[in-house]
Amino acid sequence: MRAAKLAMAEEALLPQEKDQTMAYSCRQTEVIGVMASEKQLWDELYNQYQTELVCYLQGKWHKTPEDARDIVQQTFERFMTVAEPRAIEQPRAYLYQLVRNLVVDGLRRDTVRAEHARREALSEEPTGADAPLQSVLGGEQLQALQRIIEKLPAKRRRAFVLSRVHQMSYREIAEVMGISTDGVKKHVLRAMETCQAHLMNRFEE
Repeated sequence: MRAAKLAMAEEALLPQEKDQTMAYSCRQTEVIGVMASEKQLWDELYNQYQTELVCYLQGKWHKTPEDARDIVQQTFERFMTVAEPRAIEQPRAYLYQLVRNLVVDGLRRDTVRAEHARREALSEEPTGADAPLQSVLGGEQLQALQRIIEKLPAKRRRAFVLSRVHQMSYREIAEVMGISTDGVKKHVLRAMETCQAHLMNRFEE
């Protein structure tokens, strides 16, 4: 009698289990379909706009090819995080906006770094424990800084390079250049102000 009741109970549960299995299978199919659709959209947009966006970053924002490709990769990743990427009516314009946002974010970070370095130059001279510029800046930032430094007046450029690249103290630089330590400090400070001004100009473009 008990065995018969158990058999009836199992038979009653079978339709429910089948329904649950079918529902789970349907959800899996939907997820796979969405993933395939997103992959297709990624491929379409990437093939169509990747090269164009890289060229835009190199021309407008003077990015290196490697940095430009990295920014474009981040751009497409952000694009695909939108709730309904296929619902965006003008994907090209949206991609350009994302690119500009990423560039502006990077310029803001550069400006903050320059301001920090300027304040550091005002308050104290570098010590042996401080990292030289080439070890803390990325390739693109270092190249941009080099272009700015090359345009500085000779004495200002020399004081800045000896201080921030070669990590010499203000007293050591003063002895090498034959000027006062206050003079060295002024040259370094003005060099930092020039670097910051150039970064701000890039930010406002």
